[in-house]
Amino acid sequence: MSRAPHFLGIGVQKAATSWLWEALRLHPDVWMPPRKELHYFDRATRYPSPSHLASDSRWRRATSDAPEDCRLRQFFRDEFRAAVDRRDWPSARWTLRYFWGGRSDAWYRSLFAPAKGRVAGEITPAYSILDDADVARAAAISPSVKVLVLLRDPIERAWSHAKFAASLHGSLYEVPDLSSEESIVRFMDSPVQTMRGDYVRMFETWTRHLPAERFWIGYQDDVEARPDDVLRGAFEHLGVAADRAVRGNRGERVNRSAERPMPDAVRRHLASRYLPELRRLAALPIIAARPGREHVATWIRRAESAAGDQG
Repeated sequence: MSRAPHFLGIGVQKAATSWLWEALRLHPDVWMPPRKELHYFDRATRYPSPSHLASDSRWRRATSDAPEDCRLRQFFRDEFRAAVDRRDWPSARWTLRYFWGGRSDAWYRSLFAPAKGRVAGEITPAYSILDDADVARAAAISPSVKVLVLLRDPIERAWSHAKFAASLHGSLYEVPDLSSEESIVRFMDSPVQTMRGDYVRMFETWTRHLPAERFWIGYQDDVEARPDDVLRGAFEHLGVAADRAVRGNRGERVNRSAERPMPDAVRRHLASRYLPELRRLAALPIIAARPGREHVATWIRRAESAAGDQG
């Protein structure tokens, strides 16, 4: 078996990636780290949402007031305490290594050592916004790596993320006021949100470094309608038993956003913004030649209706 990680889940955010992570953890032939979202490849502060792994210095991690270091310490306290409370000593040791170990490619690969022969990987939706340099690093660390992608209508994804961010009450860098259409639009037009919804950029960047056949693409629409088929497709792509493992292995939907209708003005704004990108997405060979392309066609029709643009 090639060196781990054998697969990376690169997003997209608010498209059932937590559901997929939970389901993969239950598969007997798959090993996942104790935490979702390792954030190794998006560590650079040049990204609009700097990772809690950004600091190389242990001293800075322990003492800095930078947002990423404060988040690291909070994550560590919560996750280490939870592992100790469960008397889960392997997870406690892994958590110490993850938060306080040296930052290097060798250190990153060591995070998958507990896999012991199983297929191992991680899911970090922020990898969808990586630039060429960091995608090249990911491909170099594991030259045969496979990629899992879950897609969602970018208009619905943006609204779901806005609701989720608002529920966190300031623990993110940007939090929209859902009572203000201007605040919602400003949040959705911020660089981090714009990049999260740019599926064309994601596929173009990643396929410059990895062949298209390495990519499995699932759709949040199918997670809702036929979750077994989605899991079967992901398992088959990873080369692990599918039919045997799907039964009773659907996982539970987590991180659901609260039910709240999208304001019409916000929908019109997003439809106008995303419609050209959706048309470009539909034309990409990695989408156009595969099952699921009908979902993108549906997203385009909905956007055309909302924007009053029939093309």
